[in-house]
Amino acid sequence: FTPEVVADGNDEAMSISTEKTVLPSGATLVSRTSGGSEMFGMHILVKDRYLLEGELRGGAEMLHDLLKSGTSKYSKEEIKAELDARGATLKAVDMGFIPYDDYYNSADYGYIRFECLAEDADWGMEFIAHLMDSTEIDEDGFAKAHKDAGNRVAMKKSTALHTADQTYKELLLGEGHPFTLAVSGTAESLEKIDLAGLKDLQERYFDPANYIITISSPLPHAGLVEKFNSIWGTNGTSVKRAVNVLPARTEKQEQVIDLGKEQAQIRLAFPVVVAPEDKAAFDVMTSILSYRMMFDLRETRGLAYRLSIRVGTDGNADWLTAAMGTGVEQVDEALEGIRSYFDASRLDDVTQKEIDKTVNASKGRYMMRNLTRLGQAYYMGYHEYYDDDYQIALQRSEKGEQITPADVQRVAEQYLAIPENYTLVIVK
Repeated sequence: FTPEVVADGNDEAMSISTEKTVLPSGATLVSRTSGGSEMFGMHILVKDRYLLEGELRGGAEMLHDLLKSGTSKYSKEEIKAELDARGATLKAVDMGFIPYDDYYNSADYGYIRFECLAEDADWGMEFIAHLMDSTEIDEDGFAKAHKDAGNRVAMKKSTALHTADQTYKELLLGEGHPFTLAVSGTAESLEKIDLAGLKDLQERYFDPANYIITISSPLPHAGLVEKFNSIWGTNGTSVKRAVNVLPARTEKQEQVIDLGKEQAQIRLAFPVVVAPEDKAAFDVMTSILSYRMMFDLRETRGLAYRLSIRVGTDGNADWLTAAMGTGVEQVDEALEGIRSYFDASRLDDVTQKEIDKTVNASKGRYMMRNLTRLGQAYYMGYHEYYDDDYQIALQRSEKGEQITPADVQRVAEQYLAIPENYTLVIVK
């Protein structure tokens, strides 16, 4: 293990070391140790949330919501007082009805985000582990959590946007794929959850063997390992992420849903198998094409109020999606416009300047999100889960530097054409 040496904004050398250990409890611990900030950022990812829930969809979110409700050691008020006294923050539930608050909310995994001063890290690790291990759920607590869960489900209105996203994902990825499942559950799944069932889920869900713990702080990895080993036992076996196989289809799927709306949503998607050596150029190609399509169809022709081309992945399979919101009367013209961009000739005139601009903009967005200890911890956890390689989070800002126009044109020729097994959903 060799520390990486980088330069900070003052051109002073700063050592950044990263390390990974699978603990005897089964938990995977990844740490990034560096100076520059005296904060301790910890992200705990709970693997395969949807599989642990089974029919009790929405149960995990209820458990997350209950984390601050009280244990045998702390009351609800004392938990708040403990956090406030140290200026610590704990977040375990995103509000899907608040724009951008649910930007990585997923039925595929659960999360706990925690931040405190590095000098309080020992307390923080013990405190969060205690809440996860020892939250007490009584009849009153269950009733409140169940009511809150129902309210979250009710707040998710059946819009054209939601219907289009849900329908195309179910067709493309297959029913039961975690990306098609509602994090908060449904009214039907919540009906199946009772107090006994939630307590049973609690025992299975909050098990260290399900955890990927990622930490960014000034603290050495060895000390973090020692602390967690003192908290949990030694009889766990790390759980591997479940692999989902996309349906093997050879024919197109098209569905038009009429909700009587004034605005329509279009989703055109298809699976794509991108070679590892092509991924960087493929991502750049997609970004350039998305920007060009947006400028043409939205800014110049006024056919859309929102649109994009984006790459989706679940760690096992990839897919390409064009998404557009447009007027009902413009659907045919808009769809024709979308299709016209899935043509390699659209990138015959791509320049090195355009590629460099795209790469730098992507780097800038990532670096902004990665500025905080918590942001660094999240990305390490995300890539450890989906790619089995947390180092990708450290290398992302370096990707794309060697991409040339020839690279972009080559991947466009290879991957961009719409295949026969595409999925098209129009909701209006």
